[in-house]
Amino acid sequence: MTLPRTLWAADTNRGGGLSRTNAYLPCKIISSTPDSSAPMSIQEIEAAITKLSAEDLAILAAWFVEYRAQTWDKQIEQDLDAGRLDALLAEVDAEYEAGQAKPL
Repeated sequence: MTLPRTLWAADTNRGGGLSRTNAYLPCKIISSTPDSSAPMSIQEIEAAITKLSAEDLAILAAWFVEYRAQTWDKQIEQDLDAGRLDALLAEVDAEYEAGQAKPL
């Protein structure tokens, strides 16, 4: 499992919250399959997660939130590049030009 060098991690030393850390996730998920390069099954991942300490679980959860945000951003970029959002953007532009937009 490759993780980003910089993560948001639970800051358990200062009353909770998230803090920036420049360390890899301090837990290791090891596959029970002989070939360590083989992807783990969902069941293996779930079992490994249940063995994490509370601190490691908080770090993993924070990493996963950031990972999901990055994959969402990448998907939006791909959809924009492919033109899949053109109709929606044109509709928004038309509503704005017609004075139907309200300031936030």
